[in-house]
Amino acid sequence: MKKRSEIVRSSIEQAIFIFVVWLFAFLSVAMGEWKVNVDTAMLADIHEGWIDEDGQAVDLYDLARGNHSVTLDISGLNTDGKAICFKTIDTNFKVYASDGMIYDYDPVIPKLLGISYGMQYHTVPIPEGSAFVRLDLEPVFSDTPVGIRDITIGDAGQFLTSVFKRNLFSFQQGVITVVIGILFVIAGVTGQIVMKFTGIDFISFGITCIMVGYIGFNDTLLLQILTGRPDIIRVSEYMCLALISFPMLSFPVLPENHIQSCCPECSRCVLSIFFLRLY
Repeated sequence: MKKRSEIVRSSIEQAIFIFVVWLFAFLSVAMGEWKVNVDTAMLADIHEGWIDEDGQAVDLYDLARGNHSVTLDISGLNTDGKAICFKTIDTNFKVYASDGMIYDYDPVIPKLLGISYGMQYHTVPIPEGSAFVRLDLEPVFSDTPVGIRDITIGDAGQFLTSVFKRNLFSFQQGVITVVIGILFVIAGVTGQIVMKFTGIDFISFGITCIMVGYIGFNDTLLLQILTGRPDIIRVSEYMCLALISFPMLSFPVLPENHIQSCCPECSRCVLSIFFLRLY
């Protein structure tokens, strides 16, 4: 009888686990489709129609390796009060308008953090009456192509709003995961008796959740925008990726007389949340 009840309990736990995983996957796909529709309706992409230093038409999303200088004729566009907005990936650049250089992005990164700053969004106001815009692009790594994405001319506020809307769901997931982790750490520090009874290391479980949530923040780029230090965010994320295996594996590894049947389920749940957050 006892064995049968254990089998029923295990089946219920497995069903709940599968349901939660599928629910997270469904919400991720559904929100991904919604994000694409919002961005398309909000702003128009201008990655095509640029002219390089050789007079050839190029696509900013498909440039060859090395430095490039590209120009776009905007004389036929209404640019009053508008900005050129885009995302860079390990690319330093200068922006020129008809009257000269208007923006220079070449961040000084401490040696301990390496030379890569990762990804960052930019909004550069276009001076009134400008007939063209020129970008001088220099990848951080000379053997890699320039990383320019989501480039458009429009209202800077609308552009940043679209970025926040597009990443709000993922950011909320990260916040919830971090909050859950903090609560588990608090429970682990203040509830040693509960830890011994359940056989779960709440502190390691909480630290794992905090690190999973923080790793998920990186792809939203919201922390990079809010702090203005994408290099620090990038390095700290890599540190989390390197260290996360220790708390992830340690929280179910307890003395044999304390291990309960919930440990495998907890392990699977944390691993599933981790991979879903990365997705």
